[in-house]
Amino acid sequence: MKFVLTTPYGLESLASKELKKLGYNPVSSTGMVFFDGKKESIPNVNINSRIGNKLYLEIGSGSVEKFQDLFELVDSVDWKKYILSGQSVLVNANTKNSTITSIPAIQKAGKKGIIKSLVGENYMKEEADSQQIEVFIFIDNNVGKIYLNTTGEGLFKRGYKKHFSEAGLKENVAAGLILLAGWKFSDSFYDLFCGAGTIPIEAAMIAKNIAPGLFRNFAFESFDWFDEALLKKEKELAESRIFTRNYNIFGFDVDSSMIDFAKKNAKNAGVEADISFAKKDFLEFDCSKLQGTILSNPPYGIRLTNFDTKNLHKKLARCLIDNNNVNGGFFTVYEDDFLNNSSFKKKKMFNGQQKAWFYKKN
Repeated sequence: MKFVLTTPYGLESLASKELKKLGYNPVSSTGMVFFDGKKESIPNVNINSRIGNKLYLEIGSGSVEKFQDLFELVDSVDWKKYILSGQSVLVNANTKNSTITSIPAIQKAGKKGIIKSLVGENYMKEEADSQQIEVFIFIDNNVGKIYLNTTGEGLFKRGYKKHFSEAGLKENVAAGLILLAGWKFSDSFYDLFCGAGTIPIEAAMIAKNIAPGLFRNFAFESFDWFDEALLKKEKELAESRIFTRNYNIFGFDVDSSMIDFAKKNAKNAGVEADISFAKKDFLEFDCSKLQGTILSNPPYGIRLTNFDTKNLHKKLARCLIDNNNVNGGFFTVYEDDFLNNSSFKKKKMFNGQQKAWFYKKN
């Protein structure tokens, strides 16, 4: 079987590394990592990938130079194998370096081909409460590939975040930042603007080796051709790998309501005992006594507006630069000349559709 794991921009190399650890030979591209696997790979990657967004199974491939080629390619797939009666179908698409450039037209042609294949007494009568099936059509250099979304909602939705802040950090981006920061689990870990707790919770899950997809559902569970025993086996294996060591993880925020949300989310993730949350105003905080790793996503005028963005970022930068006992960095959309210095390595990334930068202390 051929798969593609979509990823946040800038984290493709991390996704490749985690796939290699799972036993695959990935090939990365912008926002995507391709690899070969077996049916067992579907629960294996969905449950264990911290960085990926969605895992797609390739179900069709062929030359596509015009829309008639695309329609015939889509029509050649045995859709009754993948779509059950009454299930709704969503067609997404992307194209690059190809003669066909219109994404809406690709989506329309794709849906038309699926409907033609599923003509029957009960098919395509989409039920409102049914599991939605996503089909992704990707045309690259006039080669079309048809993919089936095995994940459902993005893998960043771990299931623990019932309480969140506006413009919050996605869980898979937070996990990527933690890995890029190079935190050693024996050191203390600090998030000085923890909000609803995403970064500390992801840090605790990584340290304890809690599989990110262990407590959520996936689209493939509705596939009648998928063996439920494979999912059960993968979950049992993931549970057996969880560590029970103690860690020094701290989450601070000036907003007491966010601290309450963070504690509830940590409890949902099963790591409430591993994180110390407290209300602290960073502008009044003494960074000189910290030792370990700092990783934060500071407010930058979208999440909050009642503060001096520039002074806050200056203090955060000095907090890292002036203390030789801390490492790590911060993730922000804010840009200013004072951040462009030799003390930080700057990496372009995205949180959803929003461009941002990770400033890692050198």
